[in-house]
Amino acid sequence: MAQTTRIQTDLVTIRFRNVSGARFITGFCVIGSSSPCQGFLTINRRVGPAANCLLRNGFVLIGSSRNAVVYQRNRIV
Repeated sequence: MAQTTRIQTDLVTIRFRNVSGARFITGFCVIGSSSPCQGFLTINRRVGPAANCLLRNGFVLIGSSRNAVVYQRNRIV
């Protein structure tokens, strides 16, 4: 019997506010997993470290607006 390959899609949405040119997290939503970046997704922390962690771990920026960004990753499970 052939083994079935499944694709798991992970989505991370980060809402933020701009303060003097710096972006600070005001909320986030994770569908699936944000591993290993969970520790960076913290209210009132800067967006940059979280975004860099997500990008280093296979996430791709798929959307952005004035106060939010969305990242997606597809994993084989």
